[in-house]
Amino acid sequence: MKRHQVDKRYSVSGLFILEIDATDMRDARETAERILVNSGIDGKVIQIEEVQKE
Repeated sequence: MKRHQVDKRYSVSGLFILEIDATDMRDARETAERILVNSGIDGKVIQIEEVQKE
């Protein structure tokens, strides 16, 4: 596969929702923050809601 030459750098921002399996809201927040950091995303956790499993 041929790679494209990268000439420019872009900052891309958006809103994202992560569904996390966790024991409580604190665990969900910490897990989400860890996922963001490990993915190289400078993000902030704003809201946590419990969702029903399908």
